[in-house]
Amino acid sequence: MTNPNGRILYHGPSELDGADIVVIATGFTKASKNTKTGGDLLQVFIMCADIAPHAALKTGDDYSVCGDCRHRPTILEDGTVIPGSCYVTVHHGPRAAWQCWATGSGYGELSLAVDAAVLASTGIRFGAYGDPAAVPFSVWEPLLALAPFHTGYTHQWRDGRFDVFASFLMASADGPQDRADANAAGFRTFRVQAHDDTSKPLAGEFACPASAERGHVTTCDACKACGGHASKARADVVIRSHGPKAKRFVAVA
Repeated sequence: MTNPNGRILYHGPSELDGADIVVIATGFTKASKNTKTGGDLLQVFIMCADIAPHAALKTGDDYSVCGDCRHRPTILEDGTVIPGSCYVTVHHGPRAAWQCWATGSGYGELSLAVDAAVLASTGIRFGAYGDPAAVPFSVWEPLLALAPFHTGYTHQWRDGRFDVFASFLMASADGPQDRADANAAGFRTFRVQAHDDTSKPLAGEFACPASAERGHVTTCDACKACGGHASKARADVVIRSHGPKAKRFVAVA
Protein backbone atom coordinates (compact mmCIF):
# COMPACT_ATOMS: atom_id res chain seq x y z
CA MET A 1 0.00 0.00 0.00
CA THR A 2 1.43 3.38 -0.98
CA ASN A 3 2.01 6.23 1.45
CA PRO A 4 -0.74 8.80 0.74
CA ASN A 5 1.33 11.68 2.14
CA GLY A 6 3.75 11.77 -0.79
CA ARG A 7 3.91 11.77 -4.58
CA ILE A 8 6.70 11.09 -7.08
CA LEU A 9 7.06 14.16 -9.29
CA TYR A 10 9.98 13.03 -11.45
CA HIS A 11 12.38 10.11 -11.86
CA GLY A 12 15.03 10.57 -14.52
CA PRO A 13 18.34 12.20 -15.42
CA SER A 14 19.66 15.22 -13.54
CA GLU A 15 19.97 18.41 -15.56
CA LEU A 16 23.29 18.98 -13.77
CA ASP A 17 25.21 15.81 -14.64
CA GLY A 18 22.79 13.27 -16.12
CA ALA A 19 22.74 11.00 -13.06
CA ASP A 20 19.55 9.23 -12.02
CA ILE A 21 17.53 11.36 -9.58
CA VAL A 22 14.09 11.24 -7.99
CA VAL A 23 11.83 14.09 -6.89
CA ILE A 24 9.28 13.52 -4.13
CA ALA A 25 6.71 15.91 -2.66
CA THR A 26 5.29 15.27 0.80
CA GLY A 27 2.53 16.98 2.75
CA PHE A 28 -0.53 15.76 0.87
CA THR A 29 -2.16 14.38 4.03
CA LYS A 30 0.08 15.61 6.87
CA ALA A 31 1.35 19.17 7.29
CA SER A 32 5.06 19.83 7.73
CA LYS A 33 6.31 20.33 11.30
CA ASN A 34 8.90 22.90 10.16
CA THR A 35 8.23 25.93 12.36
CA LYS A 36 10.14 28.34 10.08
CA THR A 37 8.46 27.48 6.79
CA GLY A 38 5.05 26.73 8.27
CA GLY A 39 2.79 23.77 7.62
CA ASP A 40 0.95 25.09 4.56
CA LEU A 41 3.62 24.00 2.09
CA LEU A 42 4.22 20.80 0.19
CA GLN A 43 7.85 19.85 0.79
CA VAL A 44 9.77 18.87 -2.37
CA PHE A 45 12.86 16.67 -1.96
CA ILE A 46 15.26 16.32 -4.90
CA MET A 47 17.54 13.33 -4.34
CA CYS A 48 19.83 10.84 -5.99
CA ALA A 49 17.80 7.80 -6.97
CA ASP A 50 20.35 5.10 -6.23
CA ILE A 51 21.99 6.37 -3.05
CA ALA A 52 20.44 7.70 0.15
CA PRO A 53 20.87 11.47 0.59
CA HIS A 54 22.89 11.20 3.80
CA ALA A 55 25.24 8.73 2.08
CA ALA A 56 25.57 10.89 -1.05
CA LEU A 57 27.05 13.68 1.10
CA LYS A 58 30.01 11.41 1.86
CA THR A 59 30.68 10.35 -1.72
CA GLY A 60 30.11 13.57 -3.64
CA ASP A 61 27.10 12.11 -5.45
CA ASP A 62 25.04 14.96 -4.03
CA TYR A 63 26.44 17.10 -6.87
CA SER A 64 23.68 15.59 -9.05
CA VAL A 65 21.03 17.39 -7.00
CA CYS A 66 22.94 20.29 -5.43
CA GLY A 67 25.42 21.28 -8.13
CA ASP A 68 28.07 23.79 -7.13
CA CYS A 69 26.38 24.94 -3.91
CA ARG A 70 29.04 26.24 -1.51
CA HIS A 71 27.19 24.75 1.46
CA ARG A 72 27.94 21.16 0.38
CA PRO A 73 30.58 19.08 2.20
CA THR A 74 34.15 19.08 0.86
CA ILE A 75 35.71 15.69 0.13
CA LEU A 76 39.50 15.59 0.22
CA GLU A 77 41.65 13.32 -1.97
CA ASP A 78 42.16 10.91 0.93
CA GLY A 79 38.40 10.56 1.34
CA THR A 80 38.12 12.80 4.38
CA VAL A 81 34.76 14.57 4.46
CA ILE A 82 34.69 18.13 5.77
CA PRO A 83 31.06 18.92 6.64
CA GLY A 84 29.48 21.88 4.89
CA SER A 85 27.18 24.58 6.20
CA CYS A 86 23.88 23.42 4.68
CA TYR A 87 20.96 24.04 7.05
CA VAL A 88 19.13 20.90 5.90
CA THR A 89 19.35 17.98 8.32
CA VAL A 90 19.56 15.41 5.54
CA HIS A 91 19.19 12.31 7.71
CA HIS A 92 15.73 13.50 8.80
CA GLY A 93 13.16 14.55 6.16
CA PRO A 94 15.13 13.75 2.98
CA ARG A 95 16.32 10.40 4.28
CA ALA A 96 12.82 9.40 5.39
CA ALA A 97 11.33 10.35 2.01
CA TRP A 98 14.06 8.51 0.10
CA GLN A 99 13.74 5.35 2.20
CA CYS A 100 9.97 5.32 1.79
CA TRP A 101 10.38 5.63 -1.99
CA ALA A 102 13.22 3.09 -2.15
CA THR A 103 11.02 0.33 -0.75
CA GLY A 104 9.31 0.22 -4.15
CA SER A 105 5.85 0.77 -2.70
CA GLY A 106 6.37 4.01 -0.85
CA TYR A 107 4.70 6.69 -2.97
CA GLY A 108 2.47 6.87 -5.99
CA GLU A 109 3.01 9.02 -9.06
CA LEU A 110 1.58 12.53 -9.04
CA SER A 111 -1.70 12.85 -10.94
CA LEU A 112 -2.53 16.42 -11.91
CA ALA A 113 -6.18 15.43 -12.21
CA VAL A 114 -6.50 13.53 -8.93
CA ASP A 115 -4.24 15.84 -6.92
CA ALA A 116 -5.43 19.13 -8.40
CA ALA A 117 -7.45 20.13 -5.33
CA VAL A 118 -4.46 19.79 -3.00
CA LEU A 119 -2.12 21.52 -5.44
CA ALA A 120 -4.54 24.41 -5.84
CA SER A 121 -4.92 24.95 -2.11
CA THR A 122 -1.39 24.41 -0.80
CA GLY A 123 1.86 26.25 -1.42
CA ILE A 124 4.97 24.42 -2.61
CA ARG A 125 8.44 24.58 -1.13
CA PHE A 126 10.60 23.73 -4.13
CA GLY A 127 13.83 22.25 -2.85
CA ALA A 128 13.23 21.37 0.80
CA TYR A 129 16.38 19.50 -0.19
CA GLY A 130 18.18 19.76 -3.52
CA ASP A 131 18.25 22.40 -6.25
CA PRO A 132 15.16 22.70 -8.48
CA ALA A 133 17.43 23.45 -11.45
CA ALA A 134 18.50 19.78 -11.36
CA VAL A 135 15.00 18.97 -12.64
CA PRO A 136 13.64 19.78 -16.12
CA PHE A 137 11.69 23.04 -16.07
CA SER A 138 8.77 21.25 -17.71
CA VAL A 139 8.24 19.25 -14.49
CA TRP A 140 7.62 22.44 -12.51
CA GLU A 141 5.41 24.27 -15.03
CA PRO A 142 2.10 22.47 -14.30
CA LEU A 143 2.69 22.74 -10.55
CA LEU A 144 3.35 26.46 -10.82
CA ALA A 145 0.14 26.86 -12.77
CA LEU A 146 -1.91 25.24 -10.00
CA ALA A 147 -0.18 26.25 -6.75
CA PRO A 148 -1.41 29.46 -5.07
CA PHE A 149 2.17 30.32 -4.03
CA HIS A 150 5.62 28.80 -3.68
CA THR A 151 9.15 29.30 -2.39
CA GLY A 152 12.38 28.16 -4.01
CA TYR A 153 16.09 28.80 -4.42
CA THR A 154 18.90 27.89 -6.82
CA HIS A 155 22.68 28.09 -6.77
CA GLN A 156 22.80 27.47 -10.53
CA TRP A 157 22.09 31.08 -11.54
CA ARG A 158 25.59 31.49 -13.03
CA ASP A 159 24.72 28.94 -15.73
CA GLY A 160 22.78 30.56 -18.56
CA ARG A 161 20.91 27.31 -19.19
CA PHE A 162 18.87 28.03 -16.08
CA ASP A 163 17.95 31.68 -16.70
CA VAL A 164 14.28 30.68 -17.01
CA PHE A 165 14.27 29.69 -13.34
CA ALA A 166 14.47 33.37 -12.36
CA SER A 167 10.74 33.42 -13.03
CA PHE A 168 10.02 31.43 -9.88
CA LEU A 169 13.24 30.90 -7.89
CA MET A 170 15.49 33.13 -5.80
CA ALA A 171 19.20 33.06 -6.58
CA SER A 172 21.12 31.80 -3.56
CA ALA A 173 23.84 34.38 -2.95
CA ASP A 174 26.73 33.84 -0.54
CA GLY A 175 28.08 37.37 -0.46
CA PRO A 176 27.44 40.93 -1.72
CA GLN A 177 29.20 40.32 -5.03
CA ASP A 178 27.19 37.15 -5.56
CA ARG A 179 24.09 39.22 -5.05
CA ALA A 180 25.19 41.85 -7.56
CA ASP A 181 26.09 39.20 -10.13
CA ALA A 182 22.81 37.34 -9.68
CA ASN A 183 20.83 40.57 -10.01
CA ALA A 184 22.71 41.29 -13.24
CA ALA A 185 21.72 37.82 -14.45
CA GLY A 186 18.06 38.69 -13.88
CA PHE A 187 17.41 37.05 -10.51
CA ARG A 188 16.09 38.30 -7.22
CA THR A 189 18.36 37.04 -4.45
CA PHE A 190 18.32 35.33 -1.09
CA ARG A 191 21.67 36.22 0.46
CA VAL A 192 23.23 34.35 3.36
CA GLN A 193 25.60 36.14 5.74
CA ALA A 194 27.69 34.74 8.59
CA HIS A 195 25.73 33.65 11.66
CA ASP A 196 27.36 36.39 13.76
CA ASP A 197 27.18 39.14 11.11
CA THR A 198 25.00 41.88 12.59
CA SER A 199 25.34 44.31 9.68
CA LYS A 200 22.16 45.81 8.28
CA PRO A 201 20.65 44.62 4.97
CA LEU A 202 22.11 46.20 1.86
CA ALA A 203 20.14 48.71 -0.18
CA GLY A 204 17.23 46.90 -1.81
CA GLU A 205 17.25 44.05 0.72
CA PHE A 206 15.20 43.19 3.77
CA ALA A 207 15.96 40.71 6.55
CA CYS A 208 13.98 37.47 6.35
CA PRO A 209 11.01 37.93 8.72
CA ALA A 210 10.96 34.21 9.49
CA SER A 211 14.55 34.33 10.75
CA ALA A 212 15.82 34.24 14.31
CA GLU A 213 17.30 37.72 13.95
CA ARG A 214 13.82 39.06 13.12
CA GLY A 215 12.27 37.13 15.98
CA HIS A 216 10.40 34.68 13.76
CA VAL A 217 7.64 37.27 13.27
CA THR A 218 6.11 35.18 10.49
CA THR A 219 6.58 31.95 8.53
CA CYS A 220 7.52 31.29 4.92
CA ASP A 221 4.02 30.20 3.98
CA ALA A 222 2.65 33.49 5.31
CA CYS A 223 5.42 35.73 3.92
CA LYS A 224 5.55 34.32 0.37
CA ALA A 225 8.42 36.65 -0.62
CA CYS A 226 10.83 33.98 -1.85
CA GLY A 227 9.13 33.13 -5.12
CA GLY A 228 11.48 34.78 -7.61
CA HIS A 229 9.76 37.19 -9.96
CA ALA A 230 6.45 35.37 -9.46
CA SER A 231 6.25 36.83 -5.94
CA LYS A 232 4.63 40.19 -5.25
CA ALA A 233 7.80 41.13 -3.36
CA ARG A 234 10.43 42.97 -5.36
CA ALA A 235 13.23 43.49 -2.83
CA ASP A 236 15.92 40.89 -2.19
CA VAL A 237 16.14 38.93 1.06
CA VAL A 238 19.04 38.40 3.47
CA ILE A 239 19.37 35.96 6.36
CA ARG A 240 22.09 34.91 8.76
CA SER A 241 23.43 31.39 8.37
CA HIS A 242 21.25 29.10 10.46
CA GLY A 243 20.79 25.47 11.38
CA PRO A 244 23.13 23.10 13.24
CA LYS A 245 26.06 23.85 10.89
CA ALA A 246 25.62 27.62 10.75
CA LYS A 247 29.03 28.45 12.20
CA ARG A 248 30.77 26.70 9.29
CA PHE A 249 29.52 29.21 6.75
CA VAL A 250 31.98 31.83 5.50
CA ALA A 251 30.56 34.49 3.19
CA VAL A 252 32.22 35.04 -0.18
CA ALA A 253 34.47 38.08 -0.01
